Amino acid sequence: MKAERYISLTKALYPVDATLFKSFHTTFIVKKGKIQKIGINNYSKTHPRILKYKYTGKEGVDIRSFVGVHSELDAVMKYNKTDCADCIFINVRVDRNGRVAMAAPCTGCSCVLQQVGFKKVYYTTEDEQLVEWKP
Repeated sequence: MKAERYISLTKALYPVDATLFKSFHTTFIVKKGKIQKIGINNYSKTHPRILKYKYTGKEGVDIRSFVGVHSELDAVMKYNKTDCADCIFINVRVDRNGRVAMAAPCTGCSCVLQQVGFKKVYYTTEDEQLVEWKP
């Protein structure tokens, strides 16, 4: 799995005002080597469809009403399929200084990914590598 392609795409999508936030996340849903959808984090809004998924914090507390829309959830909503078992998810995170950072799914997104299923999930690390996520 080549990280450069997804890192380059994430940096190209990086909004001008992203420096207002700590980091910028993207999630690519890939099927048979082709990008199907790209999810982007949005800290300023929530979405009613988040209620469809069990989305809990580390303590098991429901955080759907204030979490914002993370890139994994955005990608799943855009893909609009209930079964993603034949898809690969790739998470990329770029910090406000343009450096690639660790992008492992949070607890809430882990719940979402396990509910929709996946073939594999990869995430970036600080050394610009893709690592397979093991829930």
